[in-house]
Amino acid sequence: MNDWVTIATFTYPHEAALLKGRLESDGISSNLKDEHTIGANPLYSPALGGVKVQVHENDIKIVIPILRELGYEINDEGYYATQVEKMIRFTHRIPIINKYPLEKRYGILLVFAALILAVIVSLVRWAVA
Repeated sequence: MNDWVTIATFTYPHEAALLKGRLESDGISSNLKDEHTIGANPLYSPALGGVKVQVHENDIKIVIPILRELGYEINDEGYYATQVEKMIRFTHRIPIINKYPLEKRYGILLVFAALILAVIVSLVRWAVA
């Protein structure tokens, strides 16, 4: 599993670079998403959701204690990691989307759920009419 998972977001690239540096000093590979776009035009930050610090799915359990040590609030003793692991297990069972990164899997599932809801609403309207 080489999928990147967002663990924190920041308004500016230099803020994200500090966390990235800390993670890499502990031997954890990390990635900054949207760093260059926001660096070129900081006004894009709210539209893009900020600069995202990402780590591999497998490193989430290692990263959570580091985030706590740095003062980041983590829900319910690894709640985030548990939820990510559940999503990973669930989506790896679906052959069509298991090849995509975790963030895209969320999007695909949301679109699929919206399509199912639209079909149900159409069938109900057709049955009533």
